[in-house]
Amino acid sequence: MRGFLLIVLLLVVCRGYAQNDTLKIQEVEIQGNRIPAFFNEKQRVVMIISREEIALMPVTSLDELLEYVSNVDVRSRGAMGVQSDIGIRGGNCEQLAVLLNGVKINDPQTGHHNLNIPLDLTCINRIEVLQGPGTRLYGPGAFSGAINIITSPPVDKGMKVQAESGDYNFINTNVGLYYKWKFFSNLLSVSHKSSSGYRENTDFRTSNAFWFGQQVSKYGVMTSQVGYNDKSFGANSFYTSKYPNQFERTRAFIASIRYEMNNKLHLRPQIYYRRHQDRFELFRDNFEAPAWYLSHNYHLSHVSGVELSSWFSWAAGKTSFGAEYRTEYIISNVLGEPLDNPEPVPFEAGAVFTNADHRDVVSAFADHQFQYRKLNASFGGLVYHSQLSGTRFFPGADLSLELSNSFNLFASYSQSLRLPSFTELYYKSTQHIPNSSLLPEEAMNAETGLKYNSKGINGGISLYYRKGINIIDWVRINTADKWQAANITEVESMGTEFFAKIYLPVFVPKSPVTLLHLRMVYNFLQKTSGDYYSLYALDYLGQKYTLTVQHKLYKNFSASWTLMYQQRMGTYTEFSSNDEKPYPDVVTLDGRISWNYKIFQVYADASNILNNSYMDIGNIPMPGRWFRMGVVVSPVFK
Repeated sequence: MRGFLLIVLLLVVCRGYAQNDTLKIQEVEIQGNRIPAFFNEKQRVVMIISREEIALMPVTSLDELLEYVSNVDVRSRGAMGVQSDIGIRGGNCEQLAVLLNGVKINDPQTGHHNLNIPLDLTCINRIEVLQGPGTRLYGPGAFSGAINIITSPPVDKGMKVQAESGDYNFINTNVGLYYKWKFFSNLLSVSHKSSSGYRENTDFRTSNAFWFGQQVSKYGVMTSQVGYNDKSFGANSFYTSKYPNQFERTRAFIASIRYEMNNKLHLRPQIYYRRHQDRFELFRDNFEAPAWYLSHNYHLSHVSGVELSSWFSWAAGKTSFGAEYRTEYIISNVLGEPLDNPEPVPFEAGAVFTNADHRDVVSAFADHQFQYRKLNASFGGLVYHSQLSGTRFFPGADLSLELSNSFNLFASYSQSLRLPSFTELYYKSTQHIPNSSLLPEEAMNAETGLKYNSKGINGGISLYYRKGINIIDWVRINTADKWQAANITEVESMGTEFFAKIYLPVFVPKSPVTLLHLRMVYNFLQKTSGDYYSLYALDYLGQKYTLTVQHKLYKNFSASWTLMYQQRMGTYTEFSSNDEKPYPDVVTLDGRISWNYKIFQVYADASNILNNSYMDIGNIPMPGRWFRMGVVVSPVFK
């Protein structure tokens, strides 16, 4: 602990040259897929990661970036965005809604694929993280939270070129083109990164292509996006340590188009589509595969939907309403009900699909916001229908009271729902037993807190409580048993979050330290059903403390450091001994030193500088110290 405190002290007292800019915290408009609202009027905890913050972070992938957000739990199986499960407030990857420019892109096969997003960090304008349930806004996927990734249209003509290299033969390159002509704005980005891996069978190759366009007219705004992600990686012990030579390839395609009419009655129709194909090899290239291993696993999912949102302002406030139809389909040789006639797997010679399933989802929402003096309130609900859940109603209400120009007290109550994934319903292997009779998860949620926002300081503290019923998890009674998908009778979650972001030059104009960002989290879960081992639901993040320090070094040189402590609850079955072991506590330090001059940025990154051994998921060690260097060139064309 003394060493931990010493590192914190050294980071804070780093000497450097003064930063004379005066920083003011601005209102941030939340760009959800319903009606927009401003951050200081929002009655919930929404963390914003800006483009400027992303540029200073020693990260190369979205999961690494989200690691720094308070109460976001990132459980990685590989490095640099290969595969990570994201959870919020003690939830798992199945209980989180992921959106790209307000379009839901969750994978119905499994939450392991939710971050297969065809986008490089340099394209992102900001990321909005809703801490807490959002079923009323985003549907059943937002059981414990939501993440919305925003790529704004360019305001200039230009390009951005990045080249990066590092340990383990790591290479990262991307090119982004920005073009604006009259009422048309376009962003085109292509990227590729690869590595030979930090241990045996952890090599990877990831390629992305993404286009985002916007057309503005006097009648409204049309927004379109198309993206493709192709990822191949060695999956050493990803799903079982018994067979470490696993391999996986995924290919994701997304497309959407939205039109927003700027009348007194705002109308926003939207259609979207997502295709995801997955090949999982328990024995990579069938090397030393036993006789019982007959085929790799092949999965192809299609998700499509149409949505209409509308809102208008009147004397009593702002009213919104809308509806959505969404269909989720999967065809596989493992998941689903048997097909009458097998179908060939695209791009996989000789492979066939033998199973399939689908579900249709219809929902409608209504919400009303109003302000009375210093009180802001919103209330509404979502009516939801699917084959699994039937027709259900999920109400919610949010309140905030402005105590002063800086302090805001808030409280909220809501109900949330989550449908089981196709993997939970159907996946059968040597280690897993499916359960096609799973019930949807349900929860009642409440939270309250205090936010502070003024010139130079942004902070808050919140308390939350969630009572979950029929929570889905893979469980077993003994370590020799197979994992079986089941509904846990009841799980109660509670916790507290604190964050403070301080821009020191506002108070000390000659301070070499430009930013201090402290985040503290405590979570507690309690189950009220029998004794068993849990694979996901009870291996939650108990405590998390994060300190980020940004400071000037010399002239155009600056640095950013993030120190993090994590305590994970629960246990895992150690493969070598077959004993249940507690997760060890984790302390990591990451840093970036950068030089910026006009259109150039040169940087050096180091992850896990302390070279500590740790793991997010049992039996999968994460990388030790990893150095990288890169350059970004951002010319602007006249």
